[in-house]
Amino acid sequence: MSAHAPPLRWKRPMAESSRYHRGCGAAGRRPSARGMPRRLATSARPPRRPVSALFFPESSMSVIDHQGVAIAYEEAGTGLPIVLVHSFLGSGEIWRAQVPVLAAQHRVINVDLRGHGGSGHLTEPFTLYDAVDDVIVVLDALGIQRAVWCGLSMGGMVALRAAIQHPQRVAGLILMDTDAGAESVWHKVKYRAMGGAVSAFGVRPLLPFVTRLMFGAATRRDNPALVSETRAMMGRNHVPSALKCLAALMRRDSVVGRLHEIDVPALVVVGEEDRMLPPSLSRRIQAELPDARLTTIPDAGHMTPIEQPERVNAAVLAFLATLAHPRPEDAAEPGPAKPAPGRDGYD
Repeated sequence: MSAHAPPLRWKRPMAESSRYHRGCGAAGRRPSARGMPRRLATSARPPRRPVSALFFPESSMSVIDHQGVAIAYEEAGTGLPIVLVHSFLGSGEIWRAQVPVLAAQHRVINVDLRGHGGSGHLTEPFTLYDAVDDVIVVLDALGIQRAVWCGLSMGGMVALRAAIQHPQRVAGLILMDTDAGAESVWHKVKYRAMGGAVSAFGVRPLLPFVTRLMFGAATRRDNPALVSETRAMMGRNHVPSALKCLAALMRRDSVVGRLHEIDVPALVVVGEEDRMLPPSLSRRIQAELPDARLTTIPDAGHMTPIEQPERVNAAVLAFLATLAHPRPEDAAEPGPAKPAPGRDGYD
């Protein structure tokens, strides 16, 4: 029997008294509506209710402007910073079962990638390296020099590129159901066909087929509500943004030949029944990384954090417990981070 994650039901509007604030820019100045592109200043969507606010009322949703695009994030807890990066067509909602568990011991930063969730739409061509930069801008705004990067699927691809391009910003990696290689020719053909269908009909008609591939047999059998709720979450995506993100996935480069450069500890997690990015891809990542352990999650497909949250949380917490204590060089750099008593050197 699969462990059930909390349902995806939090579309209640935020009250005016809720702790929503705009993050500061990389230069430490609060972006003003006058200085921001008209689209962002006048027509940005209101932020959704933060996932972690359901569990930790002190968490807050913030939006920071990066290159004219609103990047939404939330944070909860104190201690070792863990940045969560979701999958394609997902959002920070994916981590609803991880946020409260991790925030009990660590500082959690849950980012909505551009074109997803509460972040702004994609208006220009996009790459996975752009996503890395978006996350780093958030970390800069919070005064965080190094963090453990935890990514699911596309989020894992972003985390790997962060570790290669900006090793000084990565204290560890948690890579779930992901791939280090370029897209195969066969998958590119399928994705182009999918992109054509999305252009013509939108995202929603494809979701029943996609979610059948995403979830393991036990989840589909025992927890159909979770499948339906995830389908609804994915269906809220902005179609042009989804197409640009799909193009980024199809065009991604291979980093397999550079995995040996990553010198931080890594946890590789994969669902035993993952049909989208099968376990062989995770085994390759684990074999190529200098310091990595592999955890295979039974009764899970591609969406391990919500299919088997208890097993995933146990593996993640055990891994985090092995990481070194904060070092002086990891202390926060001067910036607009929010002070709080009792925070350690990572903040």
